[in-house]
Amino acid sequence: MSLYNYDYSSDEYTTEDDGSDVDHEQFDDKIRSYFSKLKYKRRKRLKKVSGIQGVQKHMHRVFSRESVLFCVDIEAWERNTDVITEIGVSIYDPRHQELALTPNIKTYHISISENRHVKNGQFVPEHSQNFSGASTHVLTLNEARGLLQGLVDHYFDESLPIHCSLVGHDLNGDLKWLARLGVRIRANVRKLDTQTVFAYTHGQEGASLKNALRRVNQPFAFLHNAGNDAYFTIMLALKLCDPSVRQLTRIDFLRDGEVYGKPVKYEKIDTNKSTEARDYVYDILTDATNQLSL
Repeated sequence: MSLYNYDYSSDEYTTEDDGSDVDHEQFDDKIRSYFSKLKYKRRKRLKKVSGIQGVQKHMHRVFSRESVLFCVDIEAWERNTDVITEIGVSIYDPRHQELALTPNIKTYHISISENRHVKNGQFVPEHSQNFSGASTHVLTLNEARGLLQGLVDHYFDESLPIHCSLVGHDLNGDLKWLARLGVRIRANVRKLDTQTVFAYTHGQEGASLKNALRRVNQPFAFLHNAGNDAYFTIMLALKLCDPSVRQLTRIDFLRDGEVYGKPVKYEKIDTNKSTEARDYVYDILTDATNQLSL
């Protein structure tokens, strides 16, 4: 069996009230087609067996719309990391939006009331008041813990007709935070570490959320806000697990000047800002109208 034709079928889910006529096999077909073409290409980043199988596994869970994505991000005071200042929760549920052009993602930003007086800014950017969503919910730590436990109990309930994946960028760190907070979650839940998936092609060095978002052409703002970080981690997961995005961004291929196995050099930036470029109009038009093929 060819590695790039890895035979992996999505788990199916059905609900009485789903009413969906979506053919989920089309998503699996798209994934198989992507990898069958990839194996003949040169200058690939995605070469190792573990990386290929890892990307395929998560693609079949995410791109095939058979898993809810649940992300938690916790921010703490830079001078005492036992002091939790913010909690962000972002949830992507593919049910009823399998064919949506853009994902509908629920994101919640929680500010811990008893710790609102402490601020970062010396070692970690201070963006606690820069949540990009509609509302910041001010709760006590106990209230936030109860809310988070309720969400975990609901979405990771084994009786649900759809799987749920815990998503994080450096997921081991997030699991430690949940344990410190006292939130219980089953050890055998599905897990998707976007840092690991990104590192399959670009290595662990420099595999920050910021660098990964820029590599998949995802604009972002005010990272180190718990709500924003949770949301953009979900967006990164969706993009990394989408064969069309991987094709258009050419994330699986070396760029000019890059050498396989050597660390990628990332521009050091504090915010998501553009870099100034002096290009000819023809070059811009060529880039904008180019239809990439794998």
